[in-house]
Amino acid sequence: MYRRMVLVWLAAMCGTWPTSGQDTLPAAKVPKAASLASNVAKVHATVEVHGTGVVRLPADGVRILATLQLRMPSLKEAVAEDERRATKLEQAWRDLKLGRTQIRLLDQQLQAVRQFDANQAAVDIHDLPVIGYVAWRLYLIEITGLPAEQLHQAAQKVHNVALQEGAIPGVLPAPTPWGQPLVALAQPSTDGAIVPAVGYFLANAEAAYSQALKKAKENALTKITALYGNQAPVRMTIQEINLAAERAPDPYQVYGQPAIIPTPQSGLERQPSRSAEIEVVAVVKVVCEY
Repeated sequence: MYRRMVLVWLAAMCGTWPTSGQDTLPAAKVPKAASLASNVAKVHATVEVHGTGVVRLPADGVRILATLQLRMPSLKEAVAEDERRATKLEQAWRDLKLGRTQIRLLDQQLQAVRQFDANQAAVDIHDLPVIGYVAWRLYLIEITGLPAEQLHQAAQKVHNVALQEGAIPGVLPAPTPWGQPLVALAQPSTDGAIVPAVGYFLANAEAAYSQALKKAKENALTKITALYGNQAPVRMTIQEINLAAERAPDPYQVYGQPAIIPTPQSGLERQPSRSAEIEVVAVVKVVCEY
């Protein structure tokens, strides 16, 4: 009886009976709806722009491709005549004295020509009779040390000498066992225009490309500033767009088909310029998150 009265008295003092599982936090500490909304993560805005940088510089040199090809009835005659004509042709190019001239033999082949018989298509090629030999050389003539405005005329002189000595300005495909017709693929035009056998180049293409890349980045950041002012992005990525990988192979043509010519040039010159004023282009992609 005494214990029950004590419990009733304590309950009256506290003002309430304890209930199992009831939240006892003060009302002031319970988060309100407005406080919960303020803790939601901010939504990020992403913007992507491209910037292009262009640098135009006068060419430092010009490269000309030429093919020397001949056919003789015997191996001995083919070797001797090929050597004689090649020596005469190379000396004629040197006698032009065009700045600093380098003559490079890119490839050389000697091919036995065999008589094909359509009625005996299954016969091994080595069993077919030899009816002649074809000697074939592919040259690259590189001229530097001249003003850019004189490179066109220098290339034309190289072409003229090639024709005079029986060579072909341009590229003839390598001979096959069935021979190869002597077809002029890149004759100089009557109006003096540069033909497809010519490509202008820069001595330091890497430096020119770096300058164009810097301009491309600046142009891209200018676009970002126009969109978002001076607001600093949470994250920024800058990516170089490799235009060289998207280009077609070297534009030297062999019977209307692109031909990969192993010319000694950097990756930036996979497509030689057709103009003595070379345009170097760089593109970047900039992605900003706000």
